[in-house]
Amino acid sequence: MKQTLPTIREDAIKHSATAFILQHRDEYLSTHDGRENLISRCAEHLMEVFQSPVDRARLEASKQLANMQATGEAWIDLTESSSACVVLKTVRGNEVVLTSDELLAAANKLYKLNI
Repeated sequence: MKQTLPTIREDAIKHSATAFILQHRDEYLSTHDGRENLISRCAEHLMEVFQSPVDRARLEASKQLANMQATGEAWIDLTESSSACVVLKTVRGNEVVLTSDELLAAANKLYKLNI
């Protein structure tokens, strides 16, 4: 697959999402539903400022929040992962393989998605 450099617009959207999250994280993350509310508000901001489609705005808001909340204890091995599974590696050398069905079940339980 051909690698492409991010455009100025893509960088601006990422930076805007990061700035919004930094500015509002204390306000939202102190409540039970805060993570989802922060993502929704950030997505609304991106849609308003950049006229981003809702799916793209929510994805970017989610990715930037995840990047900011990452502890460095574990990471997704993109080389070993596939469309059917995700391979997580930890700083202790452990490896966890989760299927897409397991991830969906965990997301349903964590976020009460009812998918």
